[in-house]
Amino acid sequence: MHLDFLNYCFVSELTRSYMYQSFPDNIGNETTEKDLLQTSYNTMTEERDQLQTSYNTLTKERDQLQTSYNTLTKERDQLQTSYNTLTKERDQLQTSYNTLSEERDQLQTSYNTLTKERDQLQTSYNTLTKERDQLQKE
Repeated sequence: MHLDFLNYCFVSELTRSYMYQSFPDNIGNETTEKDLLQTSYNTMTEERDQLQTSYNTLTKERDQLQTSYNTLTKERDQLQTSYNTLTKERDQLQTSYNTLSEERDQLQTSYNTLTKERDQLQTSYNTLTKERDQLQKE
């Protein structure tokens, strides 16, 4: 498809160039006209070839960019999957942490209660021991 377009451009430019070419006063001089036409043709052929080369280069670059884009897209998707997995694991760890914190707080409360009860029992024991000792003295 692109070659058809390039050929069309080539022929159009060649025709335009030929039509506006200034020829010497001797119109019958076909050699000069043929030389000018050949020069225009050669120039247009070179330009067409350069355009074709540029087109081929751009096509290669586009394909390389597409490959890079596809690779980056795949990497992004893998990173997104990793991120999602890590986020889920973090949330699970946070839940475990919260549960352990609650259990720790409950244990601390139980410990405080038991310490208080022990202290009260110790006080009671001390009081009873005092009372017993006083009764034994009597």
